Amino acid sequence: MSHYNAVLKVEDVFTITGRGTVVVGKVEKGEFHNGDMVTHINGSGTESEVFVQGLEMFHKTIERVQAGDNAGLLLGQWAEETVTKGFFSKKTETIRKIVSPPRNSFQRGDLIVKL
Repeated sequence: MSHYNAVLKVEDVFTITGRGTVVVGKVEKGEFHNGDMVTHINGSGTESEVFVQGLEMFHKTIERVQAGDNAGLLLGQWAEETVTKGFFSKKTETIRKIVSPPRNSFQRGDLIVKL
């Protein structure tokens, strides 16, 4: 999980009628924001993507959660059965891995990453 920029360990899953599925857990790394695309990885390694429609912490709606926070992610009309206790949800990578040239050759180049 070290190559993902945000990880949430799922501790519980609830369904709120008319709102959707809420995944509750501890953010182990990084930050999650409203509107983030997240990927759920189940025990068999299957991945599925969904948007975060809301964040809550201690019954208050918030804009972001960060590492160390216990929070709930509202995932909209997503089936509760697709998320199980103990599995991870992660923020989709925004910067792709850069492949370096072979070590026996040399290329000069500059890389500018705008954050």
